[in-house]
Amino acid sequence: MKKIISLVLSFAAIALVMCSCANNVKPIDTQTTKETTTHTTPSGNTEKGDLMADYVAQAVTERIVDEKFIDAMLDFSARLLKGTTEKEKKNILISPLSIITALSMTANGSEKETRAQFEQVFGLTMDEMNEYLYSYVKNLMNGNGAKVKLANSIWFGEDGRLKVNADFLQTNKNYYDAQAYEKDFSDPKTVDEMNAWVSEHTDEMIKKIVDELSPECVMVLMNALVFDALWADQYEDYSCRTKTFTTYDGKKQDVKMMHSTESLYLEADGVCGFEKPYLLGYKFVALLPDENVDVFDYARSLTGEKLKAVLASKQYAQVRATTPAFEYDFDITLNGVLGAMGIEDAFSPSEANFSAMGECDNNVFIGKVIHKTHIELTQAGTKAAAVTAVMMEATSVGPGYEQYKTVTLDRPFVYMIIDNANELPLFMGVVTEIN
Repeated sequence: MKKIISLVLSFAAIALVMCSCANNVKPIDTQTTKETTTHTTPSGNTEKGDLMADYVAQAVTERIVDEKFIDAMLDFSARLLKGTTEKEKKNILISPLSIITALSMTANGSEKETRAQFEQVFGLTMDEMNEYLYSYVKNLMNGNGAKVKLANSIWFGEDGRLKVNADFLQTNKNYYDAQAYEKDFSDPKTVDEMNAWVSEHTDEMIKKIVDELSPECVMVLMNALVFDALWADQYEDYSCRTKTFTTYDGKKQDVKMMHSTESLYLEADGVCGFEKPYLLGYKFVALLPDENVDVFDYARSLTGEKLKAVLASKQYAQVRATTPAFEYDFDITLNGVLGAMGIEDAFSPSEANFSAMGECDNNVFIGKVIHKTHIELTQAGTKAAAVTAVMMEATSVGPGYEQYKTVTLDRPFVYMIIDNANELPLFMGVVTEIN
């Protein structure tokens, strides 16, 4: 009998830390006009101290997902994976949706050239990005066997070093249903509370996002994304055997291989693969480069256009698919990746412009962007978690079937967790060894 368990497929969290040394500026009055809306679905998060509990999301313009948004997201995702694989030569897992959500919340506080660079990298204006993401997230499939849950929060110091712009908070409430907390950043208990928020909103898969807050820190923004799903067709015990996996370094590993027959085969220049559906609305896509193609060279060759073409190359065929069970953690500092993509001024102590976030005696800039992930792929489904921390600092500056296809993932491969409705990746990864 198949094992039926509740699986959490993905979580993503964003932390944005802002800093200043101004000591005499009062925090904003967080009371605003209460206005009901039929668009925003409240998260229901009313933790003690949430200043946004009565800060009602106002009705917003909704921009229905179209080719413009899809193409922009695919391009962003491909460039993000390319930049990550240029730095790392190991198992990789990133969440484009997590990262772009965090950056969008951050970009809502940017101005002038800093904002223009965010928009250039996104391929969309901030108004478009807010409206698209709002619509996209709201319409992600939820139901029996698959669930998507998002949470966002903004934390700022109660000492008033940063006078937070009410419009900045309201925008992030309207489009991202963000909570807000005013805390003593010099008290270690604040770090504990932030980490407790992360743990709660990741079903305790991620225990910590912040080790400590620097004296310059004045704000932290977090985004959490949870995806809970089962395989549509779970692997039976009899379909699992111990087989050999050849690592990126050429080592041989005895691993648990899971065998199945899938119905969608993908094939493009230098790669083949298959789709394995989850119970509702999502799928696992595996891409196996040709034996003479380095997996990282292939990942770096992907563009938004190529990624779209690969996903569109599907054809109905009975696929004898062999997939290793695997589990691993991944972390990366994304400063260099995002800088190479075109977000440069945001990391510059002298050039960054985040004046739309609020008034600050010191200039605020991004000090570090950290992305951490965890994934487990098992017989029953997939469990994954991701945390992204944006640390900000301040300075005085119906078909017939072909014959069987065979795809055996017994060497390094690329994989994605895809939203069926829009063919967009929530997660992208590279497996180079089985831990």
